[in-house]
Amino acid sequence: MGAKYFGASVKRREDPRFLRGEGRFVDDLAIPGMLHAAFLRSPHAHAVIKSMRTAAAAAAPGVVRVLTFAAVERWMKPLPLFGAVPPGLAAVVKFEVRQAPQWALCRERARHVGEIVAMVVADSPERAEDAVELIEVDWEPLPPVVDMLHAADAGSPLVHPEWGTNVGVGFTHSIGDADRAFARADAVVSETFHVQRYVGMPLECRGVVAAWDRRDGTLTTWNSTQVSHFVQQGLMTALGLPPHKIRVIAPDLGGGFGTKASGYPEDALGTCRAPRTRAIRSTRSRSRPRATARSSACATASGSISVPTTSGASCSRTTRSRI
Repeated sequence: MGAKYFGASVKRREDPRFLRGEGRFVDDLAIPGMLHAAFLRSPHAHAVIKSMRTAAAAAAPGVVRVLTFAAVERWMKPLPLFGAVPPGLAAVVKFEVRQAPQWALCRERARHVGEIVAMVVADSPERAEDAVELIEVDWEPLPPVVDMLHAADAGSPLVHPEWGTNVGVGFTHSIGDADRAFARADAVVSETFHVQRYVGMPLECRGVVAAWDRRDGTLTTWNSTQVSHFVQQGLMTALGLPPHKIRVIAPDLGGGFGTKASGYPEDALGTCRAPRTRAIRSTRSRSRPRATARSSACATASGSISVPTTSGASCSRTTRSRI
């Protein structure tokens, strides 16, 4: 018989080299002539960009390029806000899905604190960060949407005005006659459960290095991700390249806790060809982790369960969830 793993203490195969200090993370990658990227992020939860001035940043020492939305939209495509509903589920439940293009850089309106507004590429991370401070943005703050429970109420500020609502995905599904079962029940138990939003804090911050091969136009990225194939699919959509032209390498990971289980705008922005002969590294810092990392979904579920009557009526359940 094979080895038994249930209830056993299984040693991790990678631990010995980690204990010897031989782990290899994205930040350990050294490529000659590598450039570094830094990002200007929105300080507002909801605001319109009235104007932006980048000349001082572009003229700063060591700066190679400053990217805004006007430059990015010429060579990059947006991603969908929501993924496709699995065919098997779509055949059973009718979903109402509203989409909005998700650009790697803020287009005109910032919709959350930390949304990337501009990117600076320089010959050192320090010079890139210094140049970001020279970018001037005139903002017109708008009322934010801060309460998930009331986001769908009439009169609530709209994150995407073209929707006419803040509900991105909705569906209603029923099986059997729940109303009849509740009417005949001996008792009904109702409760509301709430799960707050939270952000994982791994020891290793997220990072990505992107390098182009001029010989065949192949892109290689080293990404501190838990979902390398998902990152590849996002790059395929954003850059319009086939899968054999994009290679995603996930080195050792210093923790993730869900924050590295999705794609990020930085994954695509690091592929900017500025210049194409040099790799570009971008690494998140500890200064604003909650504004730059994916958080868990805040969720509230209200439901009722009917207790069967002595006549043998079946148990039924109703649930309303908001995420």
